Amino acid sequence: MIETEAKDGTTPELTAEMIRAQLDLLIRDEVFRSSKRSVAFLKYVVEMTLSGSADQIKERTIASSPIAPSGRYRSIAITGPRTRFSRFGTASTGDR
Repeated sequence: MIETEAKDGTTPELTAEMIRAQLDLLIRDEVFRSSKRSVAFLKYVVEMTLSGSADQIKERTIASSPIAPSGRYRSIAITGPRTRFSRFGTASTGDR
């Protein structure tokens, strides 16, 4: 894990390398190992954020991204990204 303890009243700067290393550890966890799509989604969100495009993470952009199931985009029909995102919150807290 990344050491986040404040030293001299400051918090350490998190680099993209450090964040990607933590992502790699996270996706090795059994919660994620069994789902290639969840891993792809998590990687997509992290990379979009690191590239400065976090504001572009929306249902439509996810649905038209390489990680989305193929086929025409229909807002009501594609609930996978929304469902997977909600599972990340419960997985990280241990709730299932």
